[in-house]
Amino acid sequence: MKRIALRVRPAKIDDVDAITDVVCTAMPQDPQWDYRMPWRKIHPEDTRRCTRREYENILKPGGEQNHLVNVIEAPADEDRSKQKIIAVAVWDITFVHYALPEGMLSRHQLFCCFAVPLGF
Repeated sequence: MKRIALRVRPAKIDDVDAITDVVCTAMPQDPQWDYRMPWRKIHPEDTRRCTRREYENILKPGGEQNHLVNVIEAPADEDRSKQKIIAVAVWDITFVHYALPEGMLSRHQLFCCFAVPLGF
């Protein structure tokens, strides 16, 4: 089995298109996606635009401050010297600045995580 060097890093606004690709590829596997985007098969461009806007609002400078987004990169198939985003993790950090009840496992709650096959 071949080892692949993966890199985890904070997402940047420049990543929004790649993040949108990952989310729109991975999320149809989740049943709640049909609830959130009931017309996605009829209007895929609307689904992509809304998804992109959501992540753009989180990642833009001065944007929404309640989420932390990390990406995982792997060498691109076309050019192994370049990196390609293959997974996205989103943490809801709304309560990080508040005192939490004793016994909570973590002050950071994993909101969602999306991944696509390496051949994406």
